[in-house]
Amino acid sequence: MISTLDIDIYSINTFEKCGKCPDCGNEMLRPKRLNRSTGKKIGGACPMCGYKESKQEQKTREQQESGFTLEARKNKAIGYMNKYSILSTGSVFNNSFSNFETKTKDEKSAFDKAKLVAKKMAQEPTHCLMVGATGRGKTHLATAMMYEIQRQTDYGKKVLFFSFPALINDTKKGMNLPDVRKQVDESMNQLKHADLLIIDDLGAERESEFTLAIIDDIMQYGEDSSMILTTNLTGDELAQKYGDRFLSRLKKAGAGNSISFSRIADHRG
Repeated sequence: MISTLDIDIYSINTFEKCGKCPDCGNEMLRPKRLNRSTGKKIGGACPMCGYKESKQEQKTREQQESGFTLEARKNKAIGYMNKYSILSTGSVFNNSFSNFETKTKDEKSAFDKAKLVAKKMAQEPTHCLMVGATGRGKTHLATAMMYEIQRQTDYGKKVLFFSFPALINDTKKGMNLPDVRKQVDESMNQLKHADLLIIDDLGAERESEFTLAIIDDIMQYGEDSSMILTTNLTGDELAQKYGDRFLSRLKKAGAGNSISFSRIADHRG
């Protein structure tokens, strides 16, 4: 004999709530399993009054749920990025493709290449090196690529943004300040989980065994993920400063993805 408890357990395992009944106000239920033909959720029904959702009502609810889910994923992705990134200034996250000025042919070329590489990064692990002097728009386009990748993947990527000079500075501060050290340690521990890593202003710091050890840790974890590196150093200068192994890791999944800003004027006016 089937007990009331057995029925309740069956209901919990089989059905889920899907909103209020428009007729009687009680909770409507729907099967947890998907429709075998459509691969979508089955319409809900009220167990109290017998009301059943129409196809149009079901479609409207699916659209609302999809919107809520995307917004939740967006908030989660941005929250992760804000929590674990190490920045020199928070205003960097105001950059996007929509507010990047393309007044010259070279600016338009860098803009178009950044969009192309972002599309590639949304599909597979890719490395991108942005090379040029300070103030040419490298950081702006790197951030714009980040947002575009998130948009194309419905905010399904974990992103870390490290200003390399800020990372070095905070790591040194952390030797005497436990709170700063904790933040840096938490951020560095996320390297193994990140899908996209942006290293901004690489090469601006003074060379030392200390900085070489940090960049080696970053490249070790970032080798198989997507990476965007901005620097004022050429490939040969990067190899000279950080070693051939660094350049070898960068070249992995990096062929044809470099963006030069050498002919772009200083955007700082």
